[in-house]
Amino acid sequence: MIGTAGAKRYAAALFALAEEQQIVEQIYQDLHDWQRLLYEHGLLRAIFYSPQGDRGARQELIEELLRGKTSVLLIRFLQLLMEKNRQHLFDAATYEFDRLYRRWKNQLPVKVTTAFALNDEQQKRLKELLAAKWHKEILLEIRVDARLLGGLILEADGRRIDLSLRCRLEQLRRHLNANLLS
Repeated sequence: MIGTAGAKRYAAALFALAEEQQIVEQIYQDLHDWQRLLYEHGLLRAIFYSPQGDRGARQELIEELLRGKTSVLLIRFLQLLMEKNRQHLFDAATYEFDRLYRRWKNQLPVKVTTAFALNDEQQKRLKELLAAKWHKEILLEIRVDARLLGGLILEADGRRIDLSLRCRLEQLRRHLNANLLS
């Protein structure tokens, strides 16, 4: 998911205020709790995302629902989105906040696709190797795709490293075809 420039600005401002108030962890959790509530409750989602109706009344309703259950900063953030009619940026802003949060925590999400399931020891060893290479805490997301035949594919930070047997065989096929045709 690619956030818009507006979502990045809102997320950066929220993150800076959370950091200043030393509540980054709480805001991270509150954002995800609110996102989950929106997905679980259609009426709440309709109230929050609606560009129509009395904006002030909707903002008050959000405050009444969340007061004492979440941080004041998150309530103000949601009200600001509503005031500026930018609720549609909420998911993208949450995504961008997550990126800032992971950078702040020195974490790197890594998608790993393997031909076979990795056992706990293999996962631990892979995390250690990647952590040593990238000097970050590694957050593995592992998928199995038998079409790889062997090896693995790593995707992290906009990079893709294909170490699969399928890729190697395809490279060999291209090399042989190029040499046989010349």
